[in-house]
This record gives sequence, C-alpha cells and structure tokens, in this order.
Amino acid sequence: MTTATEAAPADHNMPAGEGDNVRRTEAWVEHDSHQFYTVTYEPTDQPVKATVTFIHGIGEHIDRYDYLMRVFARAGLRSHGYDQRGFGKTGQRNGVLGDSEGFEKVLDDVVAANERVRIDGLPHFLYGHSMGGLIVLSYGVLRNAQHPVTGIVSTGPAIHPDKSVRPGILKRSSLSLVARLLPSFQIEMHLDHHRGLTDMCTAMHH
Repeated sequence: MTTATEAAPADHNMPAGEGDNVRRTEAWVEHDSHQFYTVTYEPTDQPVKATVTFIHGIGEHIDRYDYLMRVFARAGLRSHGYDQRGFGKTGQRNGVLGDSEGFEKVLDDVVAANERVRIDGLPHFLYGHSMGGLIVLSYGVLRNAQHPVTGIVSTGPAIHPDKSVRPGILKRSSLSLVARLLPSFQIEMHLDHHRGLTDMCTAMHH
C-alpha cells in the first residue's frame, strides 16, 4: 500500500513547509516477513541527482526527519527512510517494541532500503544520526564490499556515549541480562534527541 500524504508533524521547531516542490510518499513494505513503515521524499521541479537512505537513532522514528529530508529533496536528492524493527510504527504494527532482532537483521534492513530508493546510474548515500550513525558506519565496514554505496554521512554516531548518559558497570551488567531474557522490555532513556537534530536543522535553514 502506498499513499501520498501531507507533511507529518516533526519533533523539532522548524516549519515543514508547504508548496515546496517536494513530494512525500508513505508506504508499508514487507521485508523478511516484517511490515516496515517507510517515507520517501523527492523533488518535483528538477531531476533527481542522487539518492539517500536515512537511518534514525535510538528511541526515535523516521518522521522526526521530515524537515531534513525536505531540505535534501529541495537540493535534488531522493531520500528514503523507515521506522526500524522495534521502533515507531514498524514496532507497533508488528507487535514488538524495543527488539531489533540482532545487528545482522538491522544491516539486512539497510540493504533492503537501499534497493528500494536507488536509481540506476545515480550515486547513492547513507545518512544516519545517533544510533543510526553507528549503523551506517558499521554498514561501511561490514556490508559495503557486497552492497557498495557512494558515501556515508554519520552525525553524532553512538560510538562512545557521553558520561552523562553512560550507565555504570552494575547497570550495564543488569541491562545485558535483561536484554537476553526480556528483549522487548522498555526503559526510559532520558536522552535529549531534540537538541542535536534541531541544531543541525537550524544551521541548514540559515
């Protein structure tokens, strides 16, 4: 099922913009017996110059990137993103929130998303923020030889968390045990997603 829609509300304060020569399309797609919520943005006033797959961060969903994906589309880029396994509408529809089913599955999903948005003869890029930044960098190491992309953009990658959000050794050990026994158990992250993405969008706006 594919439906053209108006802009979804974003979590930052930048205006989504209307009449901006960008077409936004929502679709539910099936991959690996899983239903994925996806969005695609493309320019309507110029040829597509390149394609991009967006990978969101931890505790997020792809609609938070509405403004940024519109910026890319206005620059002539076709952008595609999705709610990852265990996140957002994908997690809700499949009845599993908080469980990505392992990192190999996560990278398989990126490969599938790339194939959905690629256009033959045009460069293709990966963009990821926070956890998504870690995922796209890992893709470069583990999958790019078999499924190459032109380039990778990673902002605020979750490689080495700041001390303010890094759990102590006792909590890490406890979480590791909980993850094995109850992979869908949810906890409050207390992360400020709003700040980093809003700052980046503000800089691009100006």
